[in-house]
Amino acid sequence: MNLSILCILLWQRVCSHHNTFPDLIPIDLDVRSYMHAPQIAVTRVDSEYKTCLFDIEEEHQSKYKIGNVWDGVFKVYDDSDIILTRNIFYIFIPFIRSYIQINSRYLHSSGKITMETVEFVKHATEEHYVELIREPVTFDLAQLPLAPLVIILKEINGYKEFVVDEFFKMDMFIGAVINGHAVIDNRVHGVIYKIVRLEIISPEKHKVTVKTLTKHGVEYLDEFESTRCGNAFNYLQTLHEESSTF
Repeated sequence: MNLSILCILLWQRVCSHHNTFPDLIPIDLDVRSYMHAPQIAVTRVDSEYKTCLFDIEEEHQSKYKIGNVWDGVFKVYDDSDIILTRNIFYIFIPFIRSYIQINSRYLHSSGKITMETVEFVKHATEEHYVELIREPVTFDLAQLPLAPLVIILKEINGYKEFVVDEFFKMDMFIGAVINGHAVIDNRVHGVIYKIVRLEIISPEKHKVTVKTLTKHGVEYLDEFESTRCGNAFNYLQTLHEESSTF
């Protein structure tokens, strides 16, 4: 299961809980341990590496929450009094690195609900986790193909979907989407990943769809249609949607 799909599944789980003001008992989570409080649900995702999803069991979600997150004796992330829900995705690749994604949903005193994803990584030669910072890579339709950084995820019925190769997903994401000098999509702030879909309608016209997931739990879907202007293309945005499941 790739990281993009897991991000979506985790947000769906975070957003599925009720919106009552938090009065929850925090439970510390040690991702390295094989022994956890009975209120914590552990889902094994990958048998090759230690890859797990941690959440509160459904029958305990009205009383408990995951608070501090640890890896052994090292604290990775703090509890908060305003947490509604929190779940964690953990990957341990022996002799290479550990990765922790923490998805939290907060209820503020104003009644506003916010969502947050933070990611941490620790390489095998390091003692402490650091926040994962990816670098944007410009996706230029005029320079296809872009392998090895960006690859074709699927190619069906005249369209292609492009993503950052799995090997580089911890290091970068698709940033600005351009075609030569024409800027199609330039969203980079808070982006976890992008999927770009290119549909060729005719030699004179094509459609570009950009799906973006951000650290604030908002997924954007933007569509653009091209018009040819001499040897170049201009783009008109035909769709903009923002979705959140809470």
